Amino acid sequence: MAGLLDMTAAQWDEVIASNLRTTFLCTQAAARQMARQETGGAMTRSLAAEWAPHRINVNAVCPGGVETPMLMAVAEWITSRHGGDPRELVQRMTPAQLGRPIQPIEVGRVVAFLLSDAAAIIRGQSINVDGGDTPY
Repeated sequence: MAGLLDMTAAQWDEVIASNLRTTFLCTQAAARQMARQETGGAMTRSLAAEWAPHRINVNAVCPGGVETPMLMAVAEWITSRHGGDPRELVQRMTPAQLGRPIQPIEVGRVVAFLLSDAAAIIRGQSINVDGGDTPY
């Protein structure tokens, strides 16, 4: 994918469709199903308030640098344009407090907790799953 200065309108539309439209469509579909079931479920404060009457819990999971093929692809894209070693860049993306990369299963466990009855009173929150990198 091109950088912003070199990006075409079609590439921009692809980014928007990938990052925003899919989130919108998935969230809408999930909420419709959850509302029909009248059970709990999943995007932040305004949606939490809007969907509360349907017993849908809305929370955001905000992971840090999770060790995935996508993280390496991003590092390769950045270093191909700015120089450096993609493995070193991924290492710098590792949470300093944790001292190791975040694994996908660790993010999944947080999501599983938020989907459980144990998290029934957690609503409209953004949960940082970043090994302590976020200072707030």
